Amino acid sequence: MKKIYTKFTPALILMILSHALAAQSIFVEHTNTVPDSPRKVQPDFDKQNYTQITDENGLKIYMENQPVTAVNHSTAEEGVNDNVYLHINLAFDLNTYFPFIAKVYNESGYENTSYFIGENPITFEVPQGNYDVFFLFYNMNSQQSLIVIKEQQEINEETTLTFNPEEAGNYISINTYDENGEALNPGVYNPQTELNSGMVFNRIIHFQPSDLRVMDEAYIWEFPFENDPVWNFYINDVSDRYSVSQFFIGYGNEDNINYFNKMPSLTGIAEPAEIQNDPEEYIWHVEKLQPTLLNEGENKFPGFFTWVIFNDFTTNGWTIYNSDITVSPEEAFKGYLYNPVEEGAANLLVYPMLGDHLVVDQEWGDEYPYFIKGNPVYTDDGEIKYGSGNTSNYSFVNEGLKELPFHQQFTFTGNNNPDIVEGNNTPIAITLPYLIPDEMNYFDIDYKGIYGEVRESDYFNTQAEVRQNGTVIFTGNLTDSFIPLNGEIELTLTNSNVQVEDMTGTNTTKIFYNASQTDIPPALQALQFRNDSGKVGNVLESVNNSEVRLAAADHEYHPDTTLFSYIEGNTVEFYYSLHAQENWTELELNNDPDYFQSPGLGDYYQASLQNILVPADNSWFDVKIICTDSAGNKQEQIISPAFKIEQATMGIKEIDKSVMTVYPNPFTTELNVQLPENFRGNYVFKVSDLSGKTIYSKTQSEKSFTWNGSSLPIGIYTLQIESNGKIIAQKVIKK
Repeated sequence: MKKIYTKFTPALILMILSHALAAQSIFVEHTNTVPDSPRKVQPDFDKQNYTQITDENGLKIYMENQPVTAVNHSTAEEGVNDNVYLHINLAFDLNTYFPFIAKVYNESGYENTSYFIGENPITFEVPQGNYDVFFLFYNMNSQQSLIVIKEQQEINEETTLTFNPEEAGNYISINTYDENGEALNPGVYNPQTELNSGMVFNRIIHFQPSDLRVMDEAYIWEFPFENDPVWNFYINDVSDRYSVSQFFIGYGNEDNINYFNKMPSLTGIAEPAEIQNDPEEYIWHVEKLQPTLLNEGENKFPGFFTWVIFNDFTTNGWTIYNSDITVSPEEAFKGYLYNPVEEGAANLLVYPMLGDHLVVDQEWGDEYPYFIKGNPVYTDDGEIKYGSGNTSNYSFVNEGLKELPFHQQFTFTGNNNPDIVEGNNTPIAITLPYLIPDEMNYFDIDYKGIYGEVRESDYFNTQAEVRQNGTVIFTGNLTDSFIPLNGEIELTLTNSNVQVEDMTGTNTTKIFYNASQTDIPPALQALQFRNDSGKVGNVLESVNNSEVRLAAADHEYHPDTTLFSYIEGNTVEFYYSLHAQENWTELELNNDPDYFQSPGLGDYYQASLQNILVPADNSWFDVKIICTDSAGNKQEQIISPAFKIEQATMGIKEIDKSVMTVYPNPFTTELNVQLPENFRGNYVFKVSDLSGKTIYSKTQSEKSFTWNGSSLPIGIYTLQIESNGKIIAQKVIKK
């Protein structure tokens, strides 16, 4: 098999002019993968925020689109221009080294960049001040990076600095190992897939005084190395103002086993160093992901997604999958992880995925996969932890999209949740509206499960109904829907792409708003059920010590920036009913401001389930959640089924006889009911069958009465007394 490497030639260098661009960060991607491979390795980041500089010979360069931050310099005489010229002189052999990127920056946040150097010297016009100057070279033979940094250069007059790649005298070698301590390298042939194993390697150069990512560099490699790994690099002596963070991902190994490792960081470099991962830190993790109903007859193929995080914000990520492979959902993802999360640092998040639906463009033949994308997993104190899912659909004004910190009320541990199956629950709909009256009106819609998983293919199995000013103007599949630009809008989305045990789950979401105004409707962001031991799931042993947790928020859309900001005033109502009965009872939620998160999930609510009456073992319940903002816009969701309680709460032996006396029991025609003498006020007397259907209901105040049940069929029934939010109940038998 032919090896493909990134190569630069002196002829290419002479053809390229020097370019300058003010930017937050540079992302350099080196690719050496098998052409036309069924395995896809795709970079994943918000490319709208980047300008792609080049894409040739396996090399891509992206520049982040943020303006240079000017430094405040005072002058004695008004109107005097204090800018000066900085010249960078290059002294080296072009046949051996390629001058790639020059960057000038300081601790106040100023930065300027030149790339693809085709002139000598390079000239920057900068305000007078103190600067660091960064230069990246490539070795034409080994393709390894050479980094030269000149720190704290005082530039108060026209200045020339000379850079030579041979100044980078510290060789940093990086060794990667598997769980057995054996070398983990790309290019190992896998007979199961008939492909080589591959590796992704990420590096971040961090200038700590201004929190600047001087450069992100990534290598995607699927061939063996003739010499040292290309991600080994050279650097000159640098102070502890600099740190280097590095991560690697190993994929395509036998038995579909992957590797994810956060390597030790370097802070300050004064000598050559060898970096390696510790195999004993790995934690083995298997993720179970259930496909959707849409997947019937399709391949279930393995994959994963990663995010590289810097200072809590996403920088870049990787989606890797192979749609030619079929896997069991029980082993959708298998891998060894060591990726502890530190807030405010460089991190690697891992999202297990199961290929659920493959759409092929009939004209071009391109594949577009849709996944069950699991909650991010990471390691902490020797165990696997799950994050809080996608923190938000929204990029926030002045904040961007923050992936960290995780919301602590929605994170959970693998030890307490060893047998979860992501996808085996009815999801919520997270609706992201973009509204500009008379110009734009559309929604991004994600379906998110109780474990934080995202169900991408639900989009294809969702039906939509659109009403404008009370008139139905569209019914059909969500993929074909349209929403008018003005008027009172009612949007109904029905997603039945869900299998929960032996039932079809359904999410019905209704959204009410005025499209003629800019205020967007509120949205549910997260829903979770758990017991007091930290077990998350839609099946709970009993109502005792079980609770519901949810997050919801209202936002304002800013069309000039396409960003969002949080708005106060959203109210949330929570109702439950026995499955398919639609006999709704409100459960009062507690808003806890200590867990408010913005940017992120917004307002946090929780409530105990202990007062829910469970008429029979293994009873399923539906949930209705209504969010209403201060402008009157509303989102209503019905999640059916939402949760199951395994233990009934109304066994005869559990009733305190001093609270309510019922006789005779069993009965044939009449029942006598006696309440305690100290019982005061009106109450609701109900009779229900075991399915939860209400047969009789009356508001009354008598402490003792007789109820005629002669018309009831033989069976078991529940008597309930509801007063001031409290319920007492007892089972009775009709013979």
